[in-house]
Amino acid sequence: MRKKNQYQSLTDLQGSLHRLFSSIGYYPGEISIDLPNGMVQFLEGLVNSGLAVKYIDMLKEQTDQAVSLSENIWQEHQKEKNLLEELRNQAQFYEKRIAEQESQIMETQKNAEDKAEKELEEMIRNLISFRDNQLIKWGFLYEQGEQENSPPIRIVESILRETASLLIKTGVEIMEDEGMFSSERQTIVDTIETEDDELDGVIAEVVRPGYCYKGEFLRGQEVIIYKKKN
Repeated sequence: MRKKNQYQSLTDLQGSLHRLFSSIGYYPGEISIDLPNGMVQFLEGLVNSGLAVKYIDMLKEQTDQAVSLSENIWQEHQKEKNLLEELRNQAQFYEKRIAEQESQIMETQKNAEDKAEKELEEMIRNLISFRDNQLIKWGFLYEQGEQENSPPIRIVESILRETASLLIKTGVEIMEDEGMFSSERQTIVDTIETEDDELDGVIAEVVRPGYCYKGEFLRGQEVIIYKKKN
């Protein structure tokens, strides 16, 4: 086996160093160093004795190990970087899915609320219609001569109180105003002539109560008012 000379060892070391520096992104140029004569003689002695070759070989081995370690670290860094990027993409994907699901839930909830509101309003209108029928029945009983505390009267009045309580609980305002007529809240169904100026425009009788729900008039209060005789 041919013995390795110092020049070959230096060449190998230089290649290893270049790989090490390149792996970390550094590319050194050639450096020239002028040494004093005494130092040159000392180095020549090391070379001739073979110690320089052994030392250079040891440096090359350490450099190769450093290169290998650097490459492994770089590979691990790339793996971690790729993993981080993958996790970031997954996080964005799930954030988008969550936002879509929240939007669907809100839309479903809104549709359910709209449906419930429509059903409630329909129930309110049916309850008003039922109450109107009870009011008509109540008036009819009085016209037929029923006494105030008679069982039929008490039953109808109990139903009227219960239906009024239900309507109020659902947010309905029952309008049974007295006093001066208001075109915003009442509808005139008849008039009574009067010669009294102070009674002109005053509500004489409530025919049917009005109902207002969430600021919307379901029906204006139907009234008979006094009107100044011409």
